[in-house]
Amino acid sequence: MVYFSNSGAEANEGAIKLAKYVTGRPGIIAFRGSFHGRTLATTSLTSSNSAYRKNYEGLLPSVYFAEYPYLYRTPYEVKDGKCPKEYFEQFENMFHTLIDPSMVAAIMMEPVQGEGGYIVPDKEFVQYVRQICDKYGILLIFDEVQSGMGRTGTLFAYEHFGVKPDILTSAKGIANGFPLSAVIGKKEIMEKWPAGAHGGTFGGNPVACAAANAVLDELIDGGMLDNCKKMGDYFKGKLFELQKKYPDVIGDVRGIGLMLAMEMVHPDKTPDAAITEAIRTKALEKGLLLLSCGTNHNIVRYIAPTIVTEAEIDKAIAIVDESIAEILS
Repeated sequence: MVYFSNSGAEANEGAIKLAKYVTGRPGIIAFRGSFHGRTLATTSLTSSNSAYRKNYEGLLPSVYFAEYPYLYRTPYEVKDGKCPKEYFEQFENMFHTLIDPSMVAAIMMEPVQGEGGYIVPDKEFVQYVRQICDKYGILLIFDEVQSGMGRTGTLFAYEHFGVKPDILTSAKGIANGFPLSAVIGKKEIMEKWPAGAHGGTFGGNPVACAAANAVLDELIDGGMLDNCKKMGDYFKGKLFELQKKYPDVIGDVRGIGLMLAMEMVHPDKTPDAAITEAIRTKALEKGLLLLSCGTNHNIVRYIAPTIVTEAEIDKAIAIVDESIAEILS
């Protein structure tokens, strides 16, 4: 079942309210590096940058932060490429020392972290979060405002991990620019939210909903999901080639589908925000608009449209290549 609203933050706010209402519990667990919006409640669950929280304390109470498995910069030992055990153990530790699990309404998670640095979590970790929620009657909320609507080659990013959330939020690409977002929940959960418990003036307006229907038709029947997978693989391969060319400045290449990023570093692998901004500036001068992200402002993120072609990717890569070469020279 679906409740329609206008923006990603509004959808996430609604998901928080729904979880609290249905469970009767006060606590919410989010993740370090998260971004969920700019309303008071969603700001409370955001930790990608302290600037989003500055001057707004005190925020929503009973919010706790777990560590997101950012393996490129993990302080823990990685054995055989597997997610370190500390990421799994943190939940029981939190329940033992900070908040009893019977007081936690929901765990809110980006299945691929956006503003925090386009970080793809370990599949086993995401499945474990689902298990923890099932064990203690906690609702699992996936914030797919940025990662959803075909961005990763599937309609929603959670499909890559073999788990399903109890509540999912969607916005941004859902209506191709029209103001629309959605709180999508299991029927047995949504039916516990009676009329009047939540609402909004313009949510689900018919023009935006018509646009959303057209988007779904194109994504599913128009071949855009298939193109996203194909072009995502091609784009990522080109980024790996760039990394081989500039190994001292491109520390990591990561992502799924057309939600891709390269992490810019100094030769000692510490974050390099300066070169990230320089690349953005140079690229813009050459006609390519790039965005950055990451808690250290050192990630160049690529969010090409799902209709992107090989020729357009080649042009973008060439511009980034030229920009890096000019900066280094």
